[in-house]
Amino acid sequence: MLGDDLPPAPGRRTLTWRAFLDELLPKLFRRCGVGPEQSAAVVTDIERRATDYAAGGRSSRRMLRVPFLDDVADFEPREAPLGVKADIAVVVRNSLLEDVHSHGPIDDPELLDITYTGTGAFNAWLNSNANPNDHDPPKGVFAATADCVRASAGLQALALAAENGGRRSFRTPKAPPPVTPWTADGGAVDDPVWADGRIERSALAAVDSHLVGMLDSVAEGSAGLLVTSSLSRYSRDSVLLAQIVEFLLAHKATILTTNLMLRPGEAFARRPPFVAADSQNTLVGINAERLSGIHAKVLNQVIAELGPST
Repeated sequence: MLGDDLPPAPGRRTLTWRAFLDELLPKLFRRCGVGPEQSAAVVTDIERRATDYAAGGRSSRRMLRVPFLDDVADFEPREAPLGVKADIAVVVRNSLLEDVHSHGPIDDPELLDITYTGTGAFNAWLNSNANPNDHDPPKGVFAATADCVRASAGLQALALAAENGGRRSFRTPKAPPPVTPWTADGGAVDDPVWADGRIERSALAAVDSHLVGMLDSVAEGSAGLLVTSSLSRYSRDSVLLAQIVEFLLAHKATILTTNLMLRPGEAFARRPPFVAADSQNTLVGINAERLSGIHAKVLNQVIAELGPST
């Protein structure tokens, strides 16, 4: 089971979510040399993401967190259920904190300290503030993920499969070809990014040129199986990631990650425990243990063709 509650543990620092936002984060940012304006922007973003995440229904939250289960398999605190660690990844790790980490003074040790300390605080707050309804759609900054109907159905099934492992089937909704409203600066465009079934390179090049090439190959029919350590490698932005998954499912692609597999109509997950993802060497240490038949077959084919050091 992925779990939604963090068990008590001796020696873990107890902190309220309010204190985490108002005291711990600003103090750590000052120590690392983050300016006050950027610090305030990150804290505001995290608080908004927390509120919006909690406002969506239970199934929406599980859909939003499932792409990040591979990432958090070996994260601290070790005793935290996988679902709890994925919650903090969506709200804190994937916030504007990523900019401070990627392009600023927050290094990996500080990032780990933030997510470790924030896990218990956010879990306690979420359990008191989360929308208890099962099927309310995502809200706020996550709301646009619901527009990606194929991705929503697939990720919902993937979340169910991840609970105990194995296979889940789902109906792929009929929908028009996906339109991706991305520009080089991340804003919306008047003209659709799509043109004759292809993605306009100019709209996505600044996002990730490798991603653009991959999506072009899928659109052309020359790539049907995509292998990545985690769905987060495509994007940590939940809306952008949903648009990418929508595109891939619309083109009948199969996505294979460290522990998960998604393709039109079927979602698969490793039976617990999950294997830790390696973003540098995707297939290192991955094996077919605790995978269902089709999932194991696809992974073994990939390893046979690409080798264990891809």
